[in-house]
Amino acid sequence: MIGFKNSRLQLRRMVFLLLILPGFWASAGCNSEPSTASDLPDWLAAGQANSSSANEKTNEITDKPVPSKTGPHPKIEAPETDFQFGQMRVGTHMQHEFRILNKGEAPLKLVAGKPTCKCTQFEVSPSEVPPGESATLKVEWHGKDETTSFQHGGLVHTNDPLRPSIRFNVGGTVDATLVTQPEGFWDAGDVPGDDPISFQGIVISRFLPELTITNVTNTSESVSVDYEKMTDSQLGEMDAQSGWKIRVTVRPDFPVGRLDDTLKVTVAEVDELLEIPVVAQRQGDIRFVPMRGTSFNPNTRTLNLGQFPVSRGRTGDFMLLVNTEVFPEELEILEVESSPKSLKLNLEPIGKPAGTIARYKVTVKVPQGGLREEKRKDSPATIRCLTNHTTEPEILLKLVYSAF
Repeated sequence: MIGFKNSRLQLRRMVFLLLILPGFWASAGCNSEPSTASDLPDWLAAGQANSSSANEKTNEITDKPVPSKTGPHPKIEAPETDFQFGQMRVGTHMQHEFRILNKGEAPLKLVAGKPTCKCTQFEVSPSEVPPGESATLKVEWHGKDETTSFQHGGLVHTNDPLRPSIRFNVGGTVDATLVTQPEGFWDAGDVPGDDPISFQGIVISRFLPELTITNVTNTSESVSVDYEKMTDSQLGEMDAQSGWKIRVTVRPDFPVGRLDDTLKVTVAEVDELLEIPVVAQRQGDIRFVPMRGTSFNPNTRTLNLGQFPVSRGRTGDFMLLVNTEVFPEELEILEVESSPKSLKLNLEPIGKPAGTIARYKVTVKVPQGGLREEKRKDSPATIRCLTNHTTEPEILLKLVYSAF
Protein backbone atom coordinates (compact mmCIF):
# COMPACT_ATOMS: atom_id res chain seq x y z
CA MET A 1 0.00 0.00 0.00
CA ILE A 2 2.83 2.32 0.88
CA GLY A 3 4.62 1.37 -2.33
CA PHE A 4 1.50 2.19 -4.35
CA LYS A 5 1.24 5.61 -2.69
CA ASN A 6 4.91 6.33 -3.36
CA SER A 7 4.49 5.32 -7.00
CA ARG A 8 1.51 7.61 -7.32
CA LEU A 9 3.46 10.48 -5.72
CA GLN A 10 6.39 9.93 -8.05
CA LEU A 11 4.01 9.92 -11.01
CA ARG A 12 2.59 13.28 -9.95
CA ARG A 13 6.11 14.73 -9.66
CA MET A 14 6.99 13.49 -13.12
CA VAL A 15 3.86 15.05 -14.59
CA PHE A 16 4.66 18.33 -12.82
CA LEU A 17 8.21 18.33 -14.21
CA LEU A 18 6.94 17.61 -17.71
CA LEU A 19 4.60 20.57 -17.45
CA ILE A 20 7.15 23.11 -16.23
CA LEU A 21 10.33 21.98 -17.99
CA PRO A 22 9.26 22.99 -21.56
CA GLY A 23 8.57 26.47 -20.27
CA PHE A 24 11.89 26.49 -18.44
CA TRP A 25 13.92 25.44 -21.46
CA ALA A 26 12.00 27.79 -23.71
CA SER A 27 12.65 30.72 -21.39
CA ALA A 28 16.30 29.80 -21.03
CA GLY A 29 16.91 29.56 -24.80
CA CYS A 30 18.92 32.33 -26.56
CA ASN A 31 16.23 32.87 -29.18
CA SER A 32 13.32 33.11 -26.80
CA GLU A 33 10.80 35.92 -27.13
CA PRO A 34 9.94 38.07 -24.07
CA SER A 35 6.94 36.94 -22.10
CA THR A 36 3.73 38.58 -23.16
CA ALA A 37 0.79 39.53 -21.00
CA SER A 38 -1.14 36.50 -22.23
CA ASP A 39 1.63 34.18 -20.91
CA LEU A 40 1.50 35.62 -17.38
CA PRO A 41 -0.93 35.58 -14.46
CA ASP A 42 -3.55 38.30 -14.53
CA TRP A 43 -2.00 40.28 -11.67
CA LEU A 44 1.46 40.20 -13.30
CA ALA A 45 0.19 40.71 -16.84
CA ALA A 46 -1.62 43.88 -15.77
CA GLY A 47 1.54 45.27 -14.21
CA GLN A 48 3.65 44.49 -17.26
CA ALA A 49 1.03 45.93 -19.64
CA ASN A 50 1.01 49.20 -17.72
CA SER A 51 4.77 49.29 -17.73
CA SER A 52 4.98 48.61 -21.49
CA SER A 53 2.33 51.20 -22.25
CA ALA A 54 4.21 53.80 -20.23
CA ASN A 55 7.46 52.96 -21.99
CA GLU A 56 5.86 53.22 -25.44
CA LYS A 57 4.42 56.67 -24.65
CA THR A 58 7.45 58.06 -22.85
CA ASN A 59 8.51 60.26 -25.74
CA GLU A 60 4.97 61.50 -26.33
CA ILE A 61 4.42 62.41 -22.66
CA THR A 62 7.73 64.18 -22.19
CA ASP A 63 7.03 66.32 -25.26
CA LYS A 64 3.88 67.68 -23.66
CA PRO A 65 3.57 69.70 -20.46
CA VAL A 66 2.35 67.64 -17.51
CA PRO A 67 -0.27 69.23 -15.19
CA SER A 68 0.52 69.36 -11.50
CA LYS A 69 -1.28 66.72 -9.46
CA THR A 70 -1.66 68.93 -6.38
CA GLY A 71 -1.94 72.49 -7.72
CA PRO A 72 -1.97 75.39 -7.92
CA HIS A 73 -2.80 75.26 -11.63
CA PRO A 74 -2.61 77.63 -14.59
CA LYS A 75 -5.72 78.52 -16.58
CA ILE A 76 -5.37 79.09 -20.31
CA GLU A 77 -7.56 81.56 -22.18
CA ALA A 78 -7.38 82.46 -25.87
CA PRO A 79 -9.52 85.37 -27.03
CA GLU A 80 -9.23 84.05 -30.60
CA THR A 81 -8.60 80.51 -31.86
CA ASP A 82 -9.80 80.85 -35.48
CA PHE A 83 -8.59 83.46 -37.97
CA GLN A 84 -10.18 83.87 -41.41
CA PHE A 85 -7.74 85.79 -43.58
CA GLY A 86 -10.11 86.28 -46.52
CA GLN A 87 -8.09 86.02 -49.73
CA MET A 88 -4.43 85.63 -50.55
CA ARG A 89 -2.47 85.24 -53.78
CA VAL A 90 -1.09 81.91 -54.95
CA GLY A 91 2.60 81.61 -54.09
CA THR A 92 2.57 84.19 -51.28
CA HIS A 93 3.01 83.90 -47.48
CA MET A 94 0.88 85.27 -44.67
CA GLN A 95 1.09 85.21 -40.87
CA HIS A 96 -1.10 85.86 -37.88
CA GLU A 97 -0.48 86.10 -34.15
CA PHE A 98 -2.81 84.56 -31.59
CA ARG A 99 -2.69 85.81 -27.99
CA ILE A 100 -2.65 83.21 -25.18
CA LEU A 101 -3.42 84.34 -21.61
CA ASN A 102 -2.69 82.72 -18.26
CA LYS A 103 -5.58 83.44 -15.88
CA GLY A 104 -4.50 80.83 -13.34
CA GLU A 105 -2.30 80.70 -10.23
CA ALA A 106 0.71 78.81 -11.60
CA PRO A 107 3.02 79.21 -14.62
CA LEU A 108 1.44 78.10 -17.88
CA LYS A 109 3.66 75.86 -20.00
CA LEU A 110 3.09 75.77 -23.77
CA VAL A 111 4.37 73.41 -26.47
CA ALA A 112 3.35 73.87 -30.12
CA GLY A 113 2.08 70.67 -31.71
CA LYS A 114 2.44 69.49 -35.29
CA PRO A 115 0.49 71.58 -37.87
CA THR A 116 -2.00 69.85 -40.16
CA CYS A 117 0.02 70.80 -43.26
CA LYS A 118 3.66 71.36 -44.18
CA CYS A 119 2.57 74.70 -45.61
CA THR A 120 1.83 75.92 -42.05
CA GLN A 121 4.27 76.62 -39.22
CA PHE A 122 3.74 77.25 -35.50
CA GLU A 123 5.93 79.20 -33.10
CA VAL A 124 4.92 79.98 -29.51
CA SER A 125 6.79 82.47 -27.33
CA PRO A 126 7.47 82.42 -24.45
CA SER A 127 6.99 78.75 -23.68
CA GLU A 128 6.28 79.47 -20.01
CA VAL A 129 3.82 82.20 -19.04
CA PRO A 130 3.62 83.53 -15.47
CA PRO A 131 0.16 84.09 -13.95
CA GLY A 132 -1.51 87.22 -15.30
CA GLU A 133 0.75 87.44 -18.37
CA SER A 134 0.45 86.31 -22.00
CA ALA A 135 2.27 84.53 -24.82
CA THR A 136 2.06 84.81 -28.59
CA LEU A 137 1.45 81.98 -31.04
CA LYS A 138 2.72 83.03 -34.47
CA VAL A 139 1.25 81.05 -37.36
CA GLU A 140 2.74 81.35 -40.86
CA TRP A 141 1.29 79.74 -43.96
CA HIS A 142 2.09 79.47 -47.65
CA GLY A 143 -0.64 79.52 -50.30
CA LYS A 144 0.83 77.01 -52.75
CA ASP A 145 -2.28 76.19 -54.80
CA GLU A 146 -5.62 77.73 -55.67
CA THR A 147 -8.37 76.68 -53.27
CA THR A 148 -11.58 78.13 -51.90
CA SER A 149 -11.28 76.20 -48.63
CA PHE A 150 -7.81 76.64 -47.17
CA GLN A 151 -8.19 75.44 -43.56
CA HIS A 152 -5.10 74.51 -41.56
CA GLY A 153 -3.85 74.72 -38.00
CA GLY A 154 -2.88 72.51 -35.12
CA LEU A 155 -2.75 71.99 -31.37
CA VAL A 156 -0.91 73.81 -28.62
CA HIS A 157 -0.34 71.55 -25.60
CA THR A 158 -0.55 72.99 -22.08
CA ASN A 159 -0.22 72.04 -18.42
CA ASP A 160 -3.73 73.32 -17.70
CA PRO A 161 -5.51 70.19 -16.35
CA LEU A 162 -8.85 71.45 -17.68
CA ARG A 163 -7.51 72.22 -21.17
CA PRO A 164 -4.48 70.02 -21.88
CA SER A 165 -4.57 71.14 -25.53
CA ILE A 166 -6.20 73.89 -27.55
CA ARG A 167 -6.61 74.04 -31.32
CA PHE A 168 -5.83 77.09 -33.44
CA ASN A 169 -6.88 77.44 -37.08
CA VAL A 170 -6.43 79.77 -40.06
CA GLY A 171 -8.65 79.70 -43.13
CA GLY A 172 -9.58 81.50 -46.29
CA THR A 173 -9.27 81.47 -50.08
CA VAL A 174 -6.08 81.15 -52.09
CA ASP A 175 -6.62 82.76 -55.46
CA ALA A 176 -4.60 83.47 -58.59
CA THR A 177 -3.54 87.02 -59.39
CA LEU A 178 -5.65 86.85 -62.55
CA VAL A 179 -8.86 84.84 -62.79
CA THR A 180 -10.77 84.06 -65.97
CA GLN A 181 -14.46 83.32 -66.29
CA PRO A 182 -15.35 80.85 -67.66
CA GLU A 183 -12.52 78.90 -66.06
CA GLY A 184 -10.32 76.76 -68.28
CA PHE A 185 -11.05 77.01 -72.01
CA TRP A 186 -13.68 79.24 -73.64
CA ASP A 187 -16.07 77.24 -75.83
CA ALA A 188 -17.96 79.03 -78.59
CA GLY A 189 -19.94 75.87 -79.30
CA ASP A 190 -21.33 75.12 -82.77
CA VAL A 191 -20.98 77.84 -85.41
CA PRO A 192 -23.95 77.16 -87.71
CA GLY A 193 -24.74 78.54 -91.17
CA ASP A 194 -23.03 81.61 -92.53
CA ASP A 195 -23.38 83.93 -89.53
CA PRO A 196 -20.60 84.51 -86.96
CA ILE A 197 -21.17 83.71 -83.31
CA SER A 198 -20.00 85.87 -80.36
CA PHE A 199 -19.60 85.19 -76.66
CA GLN A 200 -18.11 87.03 -73.71
CA GLY A 201 -15.64 86.14 -70.98
CA ILE A 202 -13.95 88.16 -68.27
CA VAL A 203 -10.51 88.58 -66.74
CA ILE A 204 -10.51 89.87 -63.15
CA SER A 205 -8.17 90.39 -60.23
CA ARG A 206 -9.20 90.34 -56.60
CA PHE A 207 -5.82 91.77 -55.54
CA LEU A 208 -4.76 94.39 -58.09
CA PRO A 209 -6.58 97.74 -57.85
CA GLU A 210 -5.59 98.47 -61.45
CA LEU A 211 -5.59 96.04 -64.37
CA THR A 212 -4.38 97.28 -67.73
CA ILE A 213 -4.73 95.08 -70.81
CA THR A 214 -2.23 96.34 -73.36
CA ASN A 215 -2.66 93.69 -76.05
CA VAL A 216 -4.60 90.55 -77.00
CA THR A 217 -3.35 88.32 -79.84
CA ASN A 218 -4.45 85.02 -81.37
CA THR A 219 -3.47 82.85 -84.34
CA SER A 220 -6.72 81.96 -86.14
CA GLU A 221 -7.98 84.39 -88.75
CA SER A 222 -11.52 83.19 -88.01
CA VAL A 223 -11.38 84.62 -84.47
CA SER A 224 -11.48 88.31 -83.56
CA VAL A 225 -11.37 89.94 -80.12
CA ASP A 226 -12.35 93.23 -78.52
CA TYR A 227 -12.33 94.19 -74.85
CA GLU A 228 -13.49 96.88 -72.41
CA LYS A 229 -13.23 97.61 -68.71
CA MET A 230 -15.84 96.25 -66.32
CA THR A 231 -18.06 98.71 -64.47
CA ASP A 232 -17.92 99.14 -60.69
CA SER A 233 -21.20 97.26 -60.25
CA GLN A 234 -19.92 94.37 -62.38
CA LEU A 235 -16.71 94.22 -60.33
CA GLY A 236 -18.78 94.21 -57.15
CA GLU A 237 -20.78 91.20 -58.35
CA MET A 238 -17.52 89.28 -58.87
CA ASP A 239 -15.91 90.53 -55.63
CA ALA A 240 -13.08 91.88 -57.77
CA GLN A 241 -10.98 95.04 -57.61
CA SER A 242 -10.35 95.29 -61.34
CA GLY A 243 -11.33 93.47 -64.52
CA TRP A 244 -12.07 93.45 -68.23
CA LYS A 245 -14.80 92.01 -70.46
CA ILE A 246 -13.44 90.21 -73.51
CA ARG A 247 -15.76 89.57 -76.45
CA VAL A 248 -14.74 86.78 -78.82
CA THR A 249 -16.28 86.48 -82.30
CA VAL A 250 -15.89 83.32 -84.37
CA ARG A 251 -16.69 83.42 -88.07
CA PRO A 252 -17.84 80.24 -89.91
CA ASP A 253 -15.01 80.40 -92.45
CA PHE A 254 -12.76 77.81 -90.79
CA PRO A 255 -12.60 74.19 -92.04
CA VAL A 256 -15.36 71.85 -90.98
CA GLY A 257 -14.57 70.27 -87.65
CA ARG A 258 -12.99 71.70 -84.53
CA LEU A 259 -11.22 75.05 -84.25
CA ASP A 260 -8.53 75.46 -81.59
CA ASP A 261 -7.10 78.89 -80.85
CA THR A 262 -5.40 80.65 -77.94
CA LEU A 263 -5.87 84.21 -76.73
CA LYS A 264 -2.62 85.66 -75.41
CA VAL A 265 -3.43 88.53 -73.08
CA THR A 266 -0.73 91.02 -72.05
CA VAL A 267 -1.42 92.74 -68.71
CA ALA A 268 0.86 95.63 -67.70
CA GLU A 269 0.74 94.82 -63.98
CA VAL A 270 1.64 91.13 -64.41
CA ASP A 271 4.90 89.75 -65.76
CA GLU A 272 3.52 86.51 -67.20
CA LEU A 273 1.40 86.26 -70.33
CA LEU A 274 -2.19 85.11 -69.71
CA GLU A 275 -3.21 82.38 -72.17
CA ILE A 276 -6.89 81.46 -72.72
CA PRO A 277 -7.74 78.49 -74.99
CA VAL A 278 -10.70 79.07 -77.33
CA VAL A 279 -12.55 76.26 -79.13
CA ALA A 280 -15.39 76.18 -81.64
CA GLN A 281 -17.06 73.58 -83.85
CA ARG A 282 -18.47 73.63 -87.37
CA GLN A 283 -20.54 70.64 -88.39
CA GLY A 284 -20.81 71.18 -92.14
CA ASP A 285 -22.91 69.02 -94.46
CA ILE A 286 -21.28 65.77 -93.32
CA ARG A 287 -21.73 64.75 -89.70
CA PHE A 288 -19.46 62.24 -87.95
CA VAL A 289 -21.14 59.85 -85.51
CA PRO A 290 -19.51 57.20 -83.24
CA MET A 291 -20.64 53.59 -83.55
CA ARG A 292 -21.10 51.14 -80.68
CA GLY A 293 -17.93 49.36 -79.64
CA THR A 294 -15.58 52.00 -81.06
CA SER A 295 -14.01 55.03 -79.36
CA PHE A 296 -14.42 57.91 -81.79
CA ASN A 297 -14.36 61.67 -81.06
CA PRO A 298 -16.45 63.44 -83.74
CA ASN A 299 -15.22 66.89 -82.69
CA THR A 300 -11.57 66.10 -83.37
CA ARG A 301 -12.36 63.26 -85.83
CA THR A 302 -10.04 60.99 -83.85
CA LEU A 303 -10.45 57.21 -83.78
CA ASN A 304 -8.91 55.47 -80.75
CA LEU A 305 -8.07 51.85 -81.52
CA GLY A 306 -6.47 51.10 -78.15
CA GLN A 307 -3.74 48.47 -77.72
CA PHE A 308 -3.35 45.37 -79.87
CA PRO A 309 -0.66 42.90 -81.06
CA VAL A 310 0.75 43.51 -84.54
CA SER A 311 0.04 39.88 -85.35
CA ARG A 312 -3.70 40.60 -85.24
CA GLY A 313 -4.06 44.22 -86.33
CA ARG A 314 -7.17 46.23 -85.43
CA THR A 315 -10.24 47.75 -87.14
CA GLY A 316 -12.59 50.53 -86.04
CA ASP A 317 -15.86 51.91 -87.41
CA PHE A 318 -17.78 55.16 -87.35
CA MET A 319 -20.66 56.61 -89.32
CA LEU A 320 -21.12 59.55 -91.70
CA LEU A 321 -24.47 61.34 -92.08
CA VAL A 322 -24.73 63.23 -95.37
CA ASN A 323 -27.35 65.89 -96.07
CA THR A 324 -28.90 64.84 -99.39
CA GLU A 325 -30.54 68.24 -99.90
CA VAL A 326 -27.08 69.74 -100.27
CA PHE A 327 -25.47 66.70 -101.93
CA PRO A 328 -28.00 64.29 -103.53
CA GLU A 329 -25.38 62.06 -105.13
CA GLU A 330 -23.82 59.02 -103.54
CA LEU A 331 -20.71 59.89 -101.52
CA GLU A 332 -17.48 58.44 -102.92
CA ILE A 333 -13.86 58.35 -101.78
CA LEU A 334 -11.72 59.39 -104.74
CA GLU A 335 -8.27 59.21 -103.18
CA VAL A 336 -6.71 58.22 -99.84
CA GLU A 337 -3.41 59.38 -98.38
CA SER A 338 -2.35 57.85 -95.08
CA SER A 339 0.57 57.95 -92.68
CA PRO A 340 1.68 55.25 -92.15
CA LYS A 341 0.90 54.08 -95.71
CA SER A 342 -0.28 50.65 -94.54
CA LEU A 343 -3.54 52.05 -93.12
CA LYS A 344 -6.72 51.08 -94.98
CA LEU A 345 -10.11 52.82 -95.26
CA ASN A 346 -13.41 51.57 -96.66
CA LEU A 347 -16.69 53.44 -97.21
CA GLU A 348 -20.04 51.70 -97.77
CA PRO A 349 -23.67 52.94 -97.71
CA ILE A 350 -25.98 51.81 -94.89
CA GLY A 351 -29.33 51.06 -96.55
CA LYS A 352 -31.25 53.72 -98.45
CA PRO A 353 -31.39 57.42 -97.45
CA ALA A 354 -33.89 58.16 -94.67
CA GLY A 355 -35.58 61.45 -95.53
CA THR A 356 -32.80 63.92 -96.25
CA ILE A 357 -30.03 61.91 -94.58
CA ALA A 358 -27.84 59.27 -96.20
CA ARG A 359 -25.82 57.04 -93.88
CA TYR A 360 -22.39 55.57 -94.54
CA LYS A 361 -20.20 53.22 -92.56
CA VAL A 362 -16.49 54.00 -92.49
CA THR A 363 -14.11 51.19 -91.56
CA VAL A 364 -10.48 51.98 -90.74
CA LYS A 365 -7.99 49.14 -90.52
CA VAL A 366 -4.47 48.73 -89.19
CA PRO A 367 -3.43 45.54 -91.04
CA GLN A 368 -1.77 42.66 -89.23
CA GLY A 369 1.98 42.24 -89.56
CA GLY A 370 2.69 45.96 -89.33
CA LEU A 371 5.23 47.85 -87.25
CA ARG A 372 5.34 47.92 -83.46
CA GLU A 373 4.55 51.57 -82.82
CA GLU A 374 2.58 53.97 -80.65
CA LYS A 375 0.50 56.79 -82.08
CA ARG A 376 -0.53 59.35 -79.47
CA LYS A 377 -2.79 62.39 -79.54
CA ASP A 378 0.16 64.72 -80.05
CA SER A 379 1.52 62.61 -82.93
CA PRO A 380 -1.39 60.59 -84.39
CA ALA A 381 -1.60 58.51 -87.51
CA THR A 382 -3.56 60.32 -90.24
CA ILE A 383 -5.81 59.48 -93.18
CA ARG A 384 -6.63 62.20 -95.69
CA CYS A 385 -9.57 61.43 -97.99
CA LEU A 386 -10.54 63.29 -101.17
CA THR A 387 -14.27 62.97 -101.85
CA ASN A 388 -16.75 63.90 -104.57
CA HIS A 389 -18.71 66.07 -102.09
CA THR A 390 -19.21 69.64 -103.32
CA THR A 391 -18.84 71.47 -99.98
CA GLU A 392 -16.53 69.02 -98.17
CA PRO A 393 -14.12 67.69 -100.77
CA GLU A 394 -11.55 66.69 -98.14
CA ILE A 395 -11.82 64.74 -94.88
CA LEU A 396 -8.93 64.41 -92.42
CA LEU A 397 -9.04 61.60 -89.85
CA LYS A 398 -6.71 60.96 -86.90
CA LEU A 399 -5.90 57.61 -85.30
CA VAL A 400 -4.33 56.85 -81.93
CA TYR A 401 -3.22 53.33 -80.98
CA SER A 402 -0.45 51.20 -79.57
CA ALA A 403 0.66 48.19 -81.64
CA PHE A 404 2.94 45.81 -79.76
